[in-house]
Amino acid sequence: VIQKNTRFSKKAFLKLLNNQSFINALEKKYPELLSSAVNATNTRYKLEGYLYPATYTVTKKTTLKNLILQMVMKTNEVLSPYYSEISSKGYTVQKVLTLASLVEREGVTNSDRRKIAGVFLNSIR
Repeated sequence: VIQKNTRFSKKAFLKLLNNQSFINALEKKYPELLSSAVNATNTRYKLEGYLYPATYTVTKKTTLKNLILQMVMKTNEVLSPYYSEISSKGYTVQKVLTLASLVEREGVTNSDRRKIAGVFLNSIR
């Protein structure tokens, strides 16, 4: 979608998602969100799951770093009310996003997703 709707190439976009210095800079800005992403294993891209799916305005002045920053900022905005609950239950944001991804892929309806999430949560407790 990025390559199709912006001047940014897929290759450049994906490369930046794994750029350690860029990720470290983002983590300093959003430590609660990204601390578990920095050390994530078994991911194609370190920021996989951290880019909130929304419509973003891209102008001629928008850089690729700025676009990704907007996506991470939105994810932080949406998840920040849940950070204390995530932590109190012994989870990391990375684990929650991974679980959410699995539930989303496996479930068709919200009812299905609730049941699937319950099964997953019971098995990891």
